[in-house]
Amino acid sequence: MNELLIHAIAVPALIMSGVSLYVGLYHLLIFSRRPLQREHLSFAACCFGLSVYNILCAGLYNADSIGEGVEWQRWQNAWVNVMLLTFIWFISAFTQRKSSRVEPLLWLYLVFCLAVTAANLPPWNVTIADSAPLVLTWPGWFGVTYNEGVTGFGIDVNHLSVLAFYLYYFYAVIAFGRAGNWPKAWPLAVAMAIFFFAVFNDVMVGLKWFHSLYLVEYAYLLLIIAMAYPLSNDILQAAFMKEELEKSEENLSTTLHSIGDAVIATDIEGRVTKMNTVAEELTGWDFPDAEGLSLNDIFPIINEETRMPLENPVREVLATGRIVGLANHTVLLARGGREYPIVDSAAPIRSRRGEITGVVLVFRDQTEERAHKKALQEAHDLLETRVKERTHELLDANRALAEEIEERKSLQQQLIRSEQLAAIGTLAGGVAHEFNNINVSVLGFSEIALEQDELKETTRDFIKKIRQAALRARSISRNLLNFASPARCAHTPADLNQIVRDTISLVEKEFRTEGVEISTNLRELPEILLDSGQIGQVLLNLLTNAKHAMLGREIKSAQVETGVGKDEIYFSVADTGCGIAVEDLSRIFTPFFSRKGEHAGQTPQAAVKGVGLGLSVTNTMVEQHGGKISVESELGRGATFTVRLPLRWPDKPGAAPLVKSPAKIGRAGKVLVLDDEADTRDLLKLMLVKMGYQAFATDSGEDALACVSHDEVRVILMDLQMPLMDGRTFLSRLRALEGIAQPVCLVITGRQTAENFAGLDVFDMVAKPFEFDEIENALDKATKAWEQRQG
Repeated sequence: MNELLIHAIAVPALIMSGVSLYVGLYHLLIFSRRPLQREHLSFAACCFGLSVYNILCAGLYNADSIGEGVEWQRWQNAWVNVMLLTFIWFISAFTQRKSSRVEPLLWLYLVFCLAVTAANLPPWNVTIADSAPLVLTWPGWFGVTYNEGVTGFGIDVNHLSVLAFYLYYFYAVIAFGRAGNWPKAWPLAVAMAIFFFAVFNDVMVGLKWFHSLYLVEYAYLLLIIAMAYPLSNDILQAAFMKEELEKSEENLSTTLHSIGDAVIATDIEGRVTKMNTVAEELTGWDFPDAEGLSLNDIFPIINEETRMPLENPVREVLATGRIVGLANHTVLLARGGREYPIVDSAAPIRSRRGEITGVVLVFRDQTEERAHKKALQEAHDLLETRVKERTHELLDANRALAEEIEERKSLQQQLIRSEQLAAIGTLAGGVAHEFNNINVSVLGFSEIALEQDELKETTRDFIKKIRQAALRARSISRNLLNFASPARCAHTPADLNQIVRDTISLVEKEFRTEGVEISTNLRELPEILLDSGQIGQVLLNLLTNAKHAMLGREIKSAQVETGVGKDEIYFSVADTGCGIAVEDLSRIFTPFFSRKGEHAGQTPQAAVKGVGLGLSVTNTMVEQHGGKISVESELGRGATFTVRLPLRWPDKPGAAPLVKSPAKIGRAGKVLVLDDEADTRDLLKLMLVKMGYQAFATDSGEDALACVSHDEVRVILMDLQMPLMDGRTFLSRLRALEGIAQPVCLVITGRQTAENFAGLDVFDMVAKPFEFDEIENALDKATKAWEQRQG
């Protein structure tokens, strides 16, 4: 054994073993992070193999005897063939080329080398190595002697295997050069030259033709370094390209999501790799959920007509490599159950080398397109039909032209009537307000007069009729307000038979004058909830239409009948008038449709013209009660209109609550009346005194504010429409007064809609014209509210 623990020539081999191990671990780490880069795994195997080989070399150089050196030599020769296998694996992965001729032969030869090497190992020992020590010098002044077996069949085979590897290595360099990949070809070519020189040197030394050190161990390390350069360069280039790739991916994503059609990309196995927003909306899948799934899972398609599943186009694209269009009548079954008719195609995605790497599917929703197409087709069909119709109409051009002119005149007249009605509607609110101011006095003073004991019975009857007419006038004015601004029905307990009697009493004289006889058939009816004014207006409209229909007829008879069914109450108006044509029955309730006078010939009825609103308003009133109106008629044989109303009992759940007078409370304190109508002020003062209140009346907002400031006023009855200071201004100034008990304000108005005092601090509203009980109930509630405020 040498004097030193480790022979000097063994130290470089150990150093090279450590370097090889470090490089191998580095590339194994790279492979663990990038499993698809298999060249790093094979290169790590090469490094690990070289590390073991250098350890064997160190053991050989440090052998103490020929026998020990021969044993290290045997294992070294065996391991060379194993190491060369890893080198061939690396070259194959590195070049990404597989020769159908060279590689199989090379692998078979290396298997043969391994078999021969195994035969040289114990216990077989087929060949015997030379037992002479080897004396090497390199350079001339440095002499080394160590024990090594240098001859034998195993060593010859080893040399041949190294030569085979060298030839395959040369083939790899040529392959890189022919491919134009010089960054990889040049380092390998330089290492190949160094390796060739080292192998030649080792052969010369082994044959004792040249006494120098073995250089192949160092050449193997240079080979590793030469191969590591292009691999590391690839990693460096990948790091630089990563940022560019991320930018490219971002641009691709932005472009993809900006496309108006739906886009889905898949890999070569049909798994989803990309989706844009439109595709997410149509399929119902979010991309994070769909990524990696089979296209069949997120893109099920069927035939629209047969409802049979259709084959996914991706499979055909991958099989043929061509663009494939979707079949006609294709429907996409979206996630969530929605269905979309779709159209378009699938195309292959190719790499730079022309290899198919996936499929891109582009499609769009045809729902809107089909709707437009259908509308266009319908318009086309309609146009063709109209052309045919017009062609036939040209045969009678003069008559058609005359009818068109007449129709235009009629439309113009209807337009003029509509404009007039619009103006009437605008004025109706103001007219009704003024009318209600006048009617306040009529209704109020008639009620007070009826309380006088010394009235004669005939006078009392006259006043009752005046009061009844005033109530009827109030209903008409409210209908005018509803015409200008429709309001909801005010359901109160009412007797339908009494409504019929009251309405007939209003028109009976007029009908009798024109020769129309009114008869009734009134069955016993329960009291139900309805708007008496509106139902009376409905009956009045039907009776008026019946009278117009009987002008010029020999028999003029109208019959009003009432009755009750299981869930309804009804009344009907039958006449012996001119009747209604069958084709007009479905249109008579349409606004501005009227046939009055058109079928009357030369009779007086021809002079009666309608605006087409009567039955439309009537129908609206009936519908507001939840009822229905129907008609049975035949031209020339009269008509029967029937109004059916649902039974709504006063105590039935959901019915409008009955208005009951509150419990009488102590009436004391002052009530202020603020109104610009003198008769209204006088009437209210009289009513208030009769109720037991102290009354003060004025038409001046300033006077009213002064009164409130000095006296304790509990309730103010006020009109909002005042000449000098309107109601809103008065209320604003009133609420600004400090140090007083704020009175409760009641609005008395002829417009009767809450919108007129929305946002104002008022307690309630009393519609003009009002009855004594209405004012009494409202004042009692307001007084009670004032007392609750005072605590």
